[in-house]
Amino acid sequence: MAYIFEVGWAFFAAWGMVLLAMSVVAFGRDLNPLPKRNPGEKRH
Repeated sequence: MAYIFEVGWAFFAAWGMVLLAMSVVAFGRDLNPLPKRNPGEKRH
């Protein structure tokens, strides 16, 4: 019975990481609204 709990905990932990990664990809620009400059771009 403990094996089921171990597998379930690992599965939900991995699923949570997947959801977190998808949220960062989807909303990353909204969370960090500052424009990123390219290293080769000159400031005017």
